Amino acid sequence: MYVLIEWLNACMRGGLISRTQQEVILLLAAGWTDEAVGNKLDISSRTVQRHVSRTMTLVGARSRLELGILLSSRAQSWVMRRARSNRQCFALEPATG
Repeated sequence: MYVLIEWLNACMRGGLISRTQQEVILLLAAGWTDEAVGNKLDISSRTVQRHVSRTMTLVGARSRLELGILLSSRAQSWVMRRARSNRQCFALEPATG
């Protein structure tokens, strides 16, 4: 989870995602339901779903399961690249295919 948090912070600083998107992603990754996330952030569950949809588009995911896998993979890749090159963030490119 720490890797995901670090990567999301870097992406937020780079303007790729909003603070709310970051919070939604982290709460869902922790196992919260859309309704529980909405209650916590004082937004509707439909707004939570829209944030998930935007994030799915950003990373090229076709399902919520694939979103979780891609976010985990990209966060791990980011840490490895950062360790090698000492950069703060890398550009997200939607998956193709």
